[in-house]
Amino acid sequence: MRTVFALIIGAAALTTSPYIRLAMAHEAGEAPQVLTVPGNGDAEIRIPLGGPLYDAQAEGVARAILASDREIEVLRRRPATEPNLALLALARELRAESYRNLDLAVRVSKTSSGAAQDLVNLARDTAGAATVTATAAAPPGLELLTEITGPVGAVLHYIAKGEYDSAEPAGRRWTSYASGDRLRIGRYVFNVQPGQQPAAAAETAFEEIVLVIAEPTKRSLQPMRGPVK
Repeated sequence: MRTVFALIIGAAALTTSPYIRLAMAHEAGEAPQVLTVPGNGDAEIRIPLGGPLYDAQAEGVARAILASDREIEVLRRRPATEPNLALLALARELRAESYRNLDLAVRVSKTSSGAAQDLVNLARDTAGAATVTATAAAPPGLELLTEITGPVGAVLHYIAKGEYDSAEPAGRRWTSYASGDRLRIGRYVFNVQPGQQPAAAAETAFEEIVLVIAEPTKRSLQPMRGPVK
């Protein structure tokens, strides 16, 4: 499968929806239909739906972002309570991150298919998280009960995802976590360190992203991946 995507950043096409734009590219009189994902201002990503530049994974991510847009619009129309506004801000943040990852994947695909694939995966994950957040039931407040565990004897610390991304590893300020702690609606990176018990001797430290959007938020973290990207 080819991994080259098509990217055109320019004036937005006319559309009946602020979220979905279907346009026709005109090259040599005939071109495949394209799926357009709007960004900020006039920026947009246009994914061909056929022809030599077609990529099914890019189309899938684009459709996932557009699906999250529809759910975010529904969330925007909910009563403007503090929990709903917090969910809306988080969903928009996730959607924007998904767009950036897909945009970057399009740009680097011409030189590194491996890097592009990683970015496509990240874009898919964050688009899905945006939809999950936008469709979540309104929680009772901003601070939510959490029940997050790791392997037997593991020691957990957490940091807000935005702080994790903006700080150098040595400058990250991790907070100790215990199951039952209340966390504000948001996205967190959890660092899981193996415990001292013999059963944990073979375990290695790992990190995992946790969405806190429900009361209670329950997660069992297991060593399936390395540092958060």
